Amino acid sequence: MLTIFKWLAMAGVFALALPALAAEPYFGTFLFKYAGGTTYRVTVKDGTHLHWECVEGAAKGSSGDETVTRFKVAENIYFVTWVEKTGIVVSEVVDLGSMKVYATIVEGRERYVLEGDIVRVQPPGAAPGT
Repeated sequence: MLTIFKWLAMAGVFALALPALAAEPYFGTFLFKYAGGTTYRVTVKDGTHLHWECVEGAAKGSSGDETVTRFKVAENIYFVTWVEKTGIVVSEVVDLGSMKVYATIVEGRERYVLEGDIVRVQPPGAAPGT
């Protein structure tokens, strides 16, 4: 179904003013398991907020609540970016079709490029532990 917002966006009316928010499949709790052994538990709360916690790796125990900007790039593929309180910039491509995550993290003048697997821990709307 073509909504008025999609029609206006296709017509270029809201091309810059109306952000494309992620659809429902990208809500819930996930494990992002990066090559090298670092794992983050990521809970996507809504279209603009997520919580992350490092559960394995050198940063184990660190966590944050972030306000994100994200866009649906294609079916089940999302681009997500945010700036943490420490100034670290995180940008990710989350592919829920292949269950892969690709991230770039910029800390000062250092840049880290990561690739990992995604495991869905809790679907959207499910009670914790289900």
